Amino acid sequence: MQGGTPVPAAIAALARFPWDNDAELVTLTGADAVRTLQDYLAGKRGALDVQQWADALEGRDAIGREPGLEDELTEFLCEMATPEVAGSLTLEVAKRRVQLKRPQRTVARTICIFETGRAGTAMAVWSFKTSRQRTVRVVDNLG
Repeated sequence: MQGGTPVPAAIAALARFPWDNDAELVTLTGADAVRTLQDYLAGKRGALDVQQWADALEGRDAIGREPGLEDELTEFLCEMATPEVAGSLTLEVAKRRVQLKRPQRTVARTICIFETGRAGTAMAVWSFKTSRQRTVRVVDNLG
């Protein structure tokens, strides 16, 4: 979302690359996460923009993470992409994270297990262990 590119245009540009690209296309940094939240706080981006941006980056192996912040950035993307699990992005949440100058860790552990449901339907079952030691399960039907 650098340079004021609209989120749908950035997602469309990313979609031109193969999903399982072996080469790292770009490195996501803590500064990128903070800048995204600052844009939200300034009214340049909405919560849905941040969610869609994070959702587009979250599962891409070709989007690297800043060394030393790999886990924090992965969890940051996961939280921003799944407000139904981590809670909605609000001005208060964004302000708190920006003050920290790096993504705040609130999800201690993320696990994704692929299961087969009824009639052979593929599902991704996400299990989150929050900082309050509460386990949350989210099921995504894949087909």
